[in-house]
Amino acid sequence: MSSRRRLQRPLPSTVPFDPIIPILFDDRISYESATVIDDLAKRTPKMEVPKKVIPKEPAEREIVLVQEIKDQIYRNLTFSTAPAVVDQPLGLRSMGIVADTLTVLAIGGGFTYKLNSPANDASPAAVVGLQEDQFEIEEIYITTTGVAGTAIVRINVNPLLIRVKPP
Repeated sequence: MSSRRRLQRPLPSTVPFDPIIPILFDDRISYESATVIDDLAKRTPKMEVPKKVIPKEPAEREIVLVQEIKDQIYRNLTFSTAPAVVDQPLGLRSMGIVADTLTVLAIGGGFTYKLNSPANDASPAAVVGLQEDQFEIEEIYITTTGVAGTAIVRINVNPLLIRVKPP
């Protein structure tokens, strides 16, 4: 019997079948290996296992608000649209209020508003029920048309809202 390893037992036939396992290492084929595992074990360098695994310390993270706590109070701000005014603040900053929702309850003679800065674009208060809820509202600037009427704006104030200022 030769030193070549057989893949399967001989079939009951008259056709000779003698497959071998050629192993390719270092650009040469080895037929003399007793087993593939022994040959691999001889050629594989031994690995050193570390005695103590040192865990990686987590990096410091900034506090991030993941869920807003809803404990809201609201205030209805009423103003007249009769004398025409341009970019008049409603006084949220002087009251110490930061709102997170604005809702138009009454239009009166008509008005436009700007959020947080008079340099921002004006938004028309076109319909009752118009709502702004995508911003933190520090101040509201009103421009009225001069037509007589009373307008009402509701702001929701969340005293438990955590405000994280960007660095």
